[in-house]
Amino acid sequence: MGIEKSEYNQIIDHIHKNVERAGLDLRQTYRQQDYARLSNLFRLTRAQHPVLSKERFPCDWPQAELVKQYLSNIRKGRARQERAAAAPSTNGSGNGNESTFGGLPNVD
Repeated sequence: MGIEKSEYNQIIDHIHKNVERAGLDLRQTYRQQDYARLSNLFRLTRAQHPVLSKERFPCDWPQAELVKQYLSNIRKGRARQERAAAAPSTNGSGNGNESTFGGLPNVD
């Protein structure tokens, strides 16, 4: 985008905060989000960072890409946590056949 790394990081931070302020549903993809809420998000972020002006980026594509990435990461993280919570634990709570090598069963 032609900006300094520190400003880019601030934009990312503000987008993450503005996703919640705009009321986006973190369980849905970008395409499933309400357009009015996305518009509010883009307006909030443009007000905080004039470098994202409509003249420079008419369709708000940099913001849209950052929001897509953020929503995807949130959903993937939640799915990972759900899988970890649903997976059976093999940390000594099994039937005693686990060895000390990553929970593999003893063959002796």
